Amino acid sequence: MSLRIISLILMLLVFPGYYTSAGSAEQDTGMLFGSDHAFFITAAKGWVLDNKSGVKQGLHMIFYPAGYTWSNSPVIAYGQKVSKDSKTRSVRDQVDATLEMFHSKGSPKYKIVRERSMPLPHGKKAYIYHYAGDQWGNHEAVAYVEEKNTINFLVFNARKQSDFDKYLPAFEQMIATYRSAGTSEPVDDKTFRELVKEAKRQSETPKGIEYEELVMRRAGEAVAAIMRSCSSFVGNDNVKPFEAVFRIKPDGSIVQAYVNPEAALSTCFQGLFQLTIHPPHKFESYLLHMNMKIE
Repeated sequence: MSLRIISLILMLLVFPGYYTSAGSAEQDTGMLFGSDHAFFITAAKGWVLDNKSGVKQGLHMIFYPAGYTWSNSPVIAYGQKVSKDSKTRSVRDQVDATLEMFHSKGSPKYKIVRERSMPLPHGKKAYIYHYAGDQWGNHEAVAYVEEKNTINFLVFNARKQSDFDKYLPAFEQMIATYRSAGTSEPVDDKTFRELVKEAKRQSETPKGIEYEELVMRRAGEAVAAIMRSCSSFVGNDNVKPFEAVFRIKPDGSIVQAYVNPEAALSTCFQGLFQLTIHPPHKFESYLLHMNMKIE
């Protein structure tokens, strides 16, 4: 009896602690997600998250002080990521590529002013670089976090040195909230189907039936809220059905997650649901299978 959530009524649920999909709000958390990344950053005190104003420029998670807008704020911050490849394998590779790009685009004096690292939860580090010398006179700081498949980063930009210094503590406050949902290696359809079969075998045992019922009693509302939040973020044209498989450790945390097919909605759900904690169990690991569909 594999766990199946066929239809969810997603009307008045609220899921605090994750990104908001409309407007801007103080102390909100933004999420960037894709097939190889999913991470979160929370607005600093007195700042707002805006996930609409920068979309045309490819920026889906931007921050600025309350009372300003994306266009008139003296400082802005925005999240980005770069996928690792043969040329970009580390933070330093990305830094060198940034310097080279500015030098070739009319800012030969662009340089690193300062660099340091900041410890983050779960043993991660943010590598912070201060830049100056571009042709527009901007002052920037970028905090890079290296993940398995990507380098995720938060950019802080100010037009004046005085504003840069004034708001720099807020930027550092935001990067301190960084958390990654993590992603699993993509699997082909055959491998995914094998995972589903394994999940069904577990779920058909008496202990499996009992455990899945316990999971859904505790997580059912969160699942619906995540789907509501993700579907509103990606738009109604992209809310196609998908399947998900999550491997739950004995302590109740999720160690692996797979979705099929990979798309904006399924990847968003994958990233958010990986943050949930479930009841402990006595299996070596438990595979939770879900069929997801919004009506």
